[in-house]
Amino acid sequence: MKKLVSAALLASATIIAASSANAAVGISFNFGDVGVAYSDGYYDGHHRWHNWGPGQWDRYRHDHPGHYNNWRHNDRHHGHHH
Repeated sequence: MKKLVSAALLASATIIAASSANAAVGISFNFGDVGVAYSDGYYDGHHRWHNWGPGQWDRYRHDHPGHYNNWRHNDRHHGHHH
């Protein structure tokens, strides 16, 4: 019985420690890095291409109305000819 209780306590402590470690991990996104925004991604201030992460496009459109292009960056109907 002692071994079973010790194993249960050890498992609980491991789960709590793992949960705490995961809670400290985060992903940040700075909209100030967006140079030109499109529906499929954006160019940063150094003209490097980035795909939007989950929810970033919707958040960018909400936070910066009028500062994005509501089409794909390679859309031929909007001047892209590659």
